[in-house]
Amino acid sequence: VCSRHNMELEGIPKARKHGWPTSIQWEELPDRVQKMEKELNDLVNNPRIRNLSEFWNRITGQIAEKGSLSTVFSSKNQFASFDRALTGYYGSLGYGIIYSKLLQLFPPNNNTNANISPLDMNMFLIWVLVPETAVRLIIEDQQLSGPDCMAIAVNILDESSQYGMAMFPE
Repeated sequence: VCSRHNMELEGIPKARKHGWPTSIQWEELPDRVQKMEKELNDLVNNPRIRNLSEFWNRITGQIAEKGSLSTVFSSKNQFASFDRALTGYYGSLGYGIIYSKLLQLFPPNNNTNANISPLDMNMFLIWVLVPETAVRLIIEDQQLSGPDCMAIAVNILDESSQYGMAMFPE
């Protein structure tokens, strides 16, 4: 069974059951990301806020576990963990839109990288800011609130990544 047919048989019913979108207003996404600039800037520049980030902790935990940045970002390890850096049900199409907007907001050559060591700005964009942005979009989409809303949205992001990649490829 091809992946598209499998998506129609299993993915879309699962998405509907969980309240994941089967269509997204892509043209609105850059503006939605723009509205998060201050919050995301705090993540870049405030270590106390950054240390609360699930995605910062995932990547720095992998670096600690594997022993070095180069080991974590070797092609084998990067491919194995790439699904965790995606954007949940926003898929590859959403990833491209979010990443492009974040590049405008946080150009790698205009930021001091000392705050985000051991990552450079591009790695930080990919492995921290893109999924953090996706989580915030999911919180908005799903109208989540309360102290557990971030954890719930991270779970949705993780659970819906395969669906997003199949439903919204580039």
